Amino acid sequence: MKNLLNLSIFSFILLFGFSSCGGDCEPGSLAETMVGTWSYALTSDSAEFQADGTLIDPDDIIFSFEANGVAYDEKTWEIDSDGNLLVTASNGSLSSDATFEVTDFTCDEVTITAFGFPLTLERQ
Repeated sequence: MKNLLNLSIFSFILLFGFSSCGGDCEPGSLAETMVGTWSYALTSDSAEFQADGTLIDPDDIIFSFEANGVAYDEKTWEIDSDGNLLVTASNGSLSSDATFEVTDFTCDEVTITAFGFPLTLERQ
């Protein structure tokens, strides 16, 4: 009987320990959280924010700029001092910037405002 009681207590502790530790995430800074691959909730297109500030955005889901038929497809990103996402698209020495207000972020979701509309990015 004593062994059964000890086994029950041990099983309860294991069950509680496994259920309380799984999936918990505390996001670090926004710049650290952004590193990785993200997509819009409604599409399968994605963009990769690299730790060195490079933005791989082949489907232009974050920012697109074209002038005189020339696409500015070399992209970088950074978080400015106000906590906004600043994206620069360039082609050689020419560039264009866009600033997106980050209204909320967790480990797996970032909500930005683009032209007055909220857009949610989900971690892949």
